[in-house]
Amino acid sequence: YHYVLGRAYMLGPRDLAMQHARRALAEAERCGDPAALGRAYGLLAVIGALSGEAARGIEDGRRAVALLERTEDQSSLSYAYWALGQCCARIGAFEDAMTAEASARRVAEAIGDQPQAAAAAWATGVVLAAMGNWEEGIVECQHAVQMTRDALSRAIATGWLGFAYVEQGNTTRAIAALEQSIPFLHKFGVRALEGWFTAFLAEAHRLEGRLERAEALSLEALHIATEADSR
Repeated sequence: YHYVLGRAYMLGPRDLAMQHARRALAEAERCGDPAALGRAYGLLAVIGALSGEAARGIEDGRRAVALLERTEDQSSLSYAYWALGQCCARIGAFEDAMTAEASARRVAEAIGDQPQAAAAAWATGVVLAAMGNWEEGIVECQHAVQMTRDALSRAIATGWLGFAYVEQGNTTRAIAALEQSIPFLHKFGVRALEGWFTAFLAEAHRLEGRLERAEALSLEALHIATEADSR
């Protein structure tokens, strides 16, 4: 119950997501259920990646993977690998991130979990783009956009595609992708990612030489990220 509530709040009020993730962890420990314990640690890892507390998220992600590998809950195992990869990427541990996302994708594809496979695809694309492998990163992000079936997941994948274009220096496509993504994130109340993508949009305008627009977007991104407590 608390795990599901934590998932529901994960992209919104972080304090509520953390509160329910910790309650889920406590209840799982109390009843000695390794699968429930692994799911709770996986949720904490995602919260760590979104909030900027990636180092702690890596510890939680590794605990989640170790627990879930001994269970039959393959969907949660894929989610835990994905969360671990997200945290590793945040601190620049790109090789570890690639390994984790490859495992997330392998498990998701084996059980036919297309949404989770798409998430692993854009996560891989983000890491590749950050490493300078822009074309490969863009292909992975484009693949993720094509795989998504709902508006929110597509908006998230499209925003990360915009990031890959920014890294490549293709500002025209970056701006188009980010301007498509951000309104959906705002509509759904996904403030942490809205802050990230608004900052990327500011960078794209800066690269274009539109400094006043870049400054205004940077200040907007700062305001959104502060409200979302996304360090």
